[in-house]
Amino acid sequence: MERRLSVIMSADLVGFTRLMERDETGTWTQLSALRKELIDPTLTGRDGVIFKTTGDGMLAEFKNSIDAIEAAVAVQSAVYERYQALVQDERLVFRVGIDMGDVIVDGDDLIGDAVNVAARLQGVCQPGGVCISEAVFKAVQRNTKIPFEDIGPVELRNRSESVRSYVWRYGVIAAAADSEWATIGGTQPTGSSSKRETASSTSPLALPSVAVLSFQNFSSDEELGYFSSGIAEDITTELYRFNSFSVVSRTSAFMYAGETKSAQEIGQELGARYVLEGSVRKLGPRVRITAQLIDVDGNDHVWAERFDIELSEIFDAQDQIVAKIVGTVGDGIERHQRQKSKHLAPAELEAYELMLRGLELHKQGYVSYEQAVETHSLFSQAVEKDPDLARARAWKVCSGSRLWPAQVEQEVLDAYVDEALGELNKVLALDEEDPETHRMYGAICAWRRNFDEAKFHIDKALTVNPNNAHVLAKSTNFYSNYGDPEKALELIKRAITINPHHPDWYWQEFGLACWANEEYEAATEHLVKSSTRADVDHAYLAASHAALGNAAEAEGNARRFEEINPDTTAEMFVNRQSFRLDEMRARLADQLTTAGLA
Repeated sequence: MERRLSVIMSADLVGFTRLMERDETGTWTQLSALRKELIDPTLTGRDGVIFKTTGDGMLAEFKNSIDAIEAAVAVQSAVYERYQALVQDERLVFRVGIDMGDVIVDGDDLIGDAVNVAARLQGVCQPGGVCISEAVFKAVQRNTKIPFEDIGPVELRNRSESVRSYVWRYGVIAAAADSEWATIGGTQPTGSSSKRETASSTSPLALPSVAVLSFQNFSSDEELGYFSSGIAEDITTELYRFNSFSVVSRTSAFMYAGETKSAQEIGQELGARYVLEGSVRKLGPRVRITAQLIDVDGNDHVWAERFDIELSEIFDAQDQIVAKIVGTVGDGIERHQRQKSKHLAPAELEAYELMLRGLELHKQGYVSYEQAVETHSLFSQAVEKDPDLARARAWKVCSGSRLWPAQVEQEVLDAYVDEALGELNKVLALDEEDPETHRMYGAICAWRRNFDEAKFHIDKALTVNPNNAHVLAKSTNFYSNYGDPEKALELIKRAITINPHHPDWYWQEFGLACWANEEYEAATEHLVKSSTRADVDHAYLAASHAALGNAAEAEGNARRFEEINPDTTAEMFVNRQSFRLDEMRARLADQLTTAGLA
């Protein structure tokens, strides 16, 4: 049996099935040309040998780690440059994983753990990035200026042990000097500077981290023991979807199962700022599940909840419980960080804290123009301090849309939108999996009546993180206007379940979804729950009351709408709504006219 030490690269095309379904011939032609013109020559030019291909991917062997990562970075850089002018849905984007180790030679094929790990690293890599194992990183760290970010131990499918991993992402981590990029055949990432230090000498953004401990089983029921471990494992997996904090690996956190140490002690040992712990207890025919989030620094409770369910329903209810815990914990960590940032003086605020302060105001909804200005200013300051803080750039775009003039020529408005989409494209280049950015992109596309592209981005946001209550609630608006009110109602109900202490504007989205579904009584019930009502609330209250035949209430809300927005007619308001179906536009116009809105 022949063996040899090899460096293995695994690469695949992201979304191959979707691309082929949409345009089979075009996708395959593009991929074939890309292989022939760029990928294969780049790999073979650095002594790489492609030993296996699939429809959307390949495995290649290299003699050393330097050649492997330089080839990978050069390919990813060139592919990005080639497709950056296209809309997100039309680009070809790859993921790359690299590992090294002993392999078995079987004819033209290679078999071994290094092959498996490279493929698994590729599977967890962000689109457009390169993910390498610790073994590869140690082999190259003194011999290359290509910046990699330490992302810690990563759980890989079907492996008993995690693998410490490092990532390079185009345009995210500080770039190496121009000369270095010229040497490896790539181009310098957008916004980078040859004067900036590499990631090996500067630490990445210090996001707060959370450790999920194995839930304790306070019963002798073996099935509940499986449930206790399973629910904590599911929570860990789902929390990985959030990008506002990091998650300690399951392997590290679960090592403390059965220990008598406090959550604070465990958090300090794991380097986690928050610890989520829980328990499962049998109470006759029912089971009580408790969960609590603890701030390690302050040793206090950020959030706590309990769930009482029938024993016979426990496994059926697992998904709903996990979603509720995950959504609440995700929002709770971010909210707690925002509260802590309030105690810092302006001069002490870093980019991340500035962004958090902006979010504190932004997520309250549109309260006043002055607040909108302050919110946009905070996000702008965050971007000035850290141009690579993708979420701050995205929120800057979203908050900026609130400052667009209500009455403006179409040409000027188009310029605002073009600028916003251009900025969001830059954000997606920094983080292609950010759900908030996809949600914003979808909202703008819907406003432009580009509903197919809008739906792609909205659905992408919901897929990337189905437990982000804010994304769920905002996506409700798209589906209400799209003409799928049942989907809209499903989303807003889930958002409220996950985040019961939500801001008032959730009620507006609930009311609009009910209006879209012609549930006018329910629409009025939800729209009046907001403590501060905008012109939108009064418009749909007027329309719903008109549909119900409540003339006085309809007229009263029409007059309140005119007081808030005296220069807007019924026709102008209707045209502002991003309806896909003409029948919805006609229905709203008729109801507002009936309510007495000119």
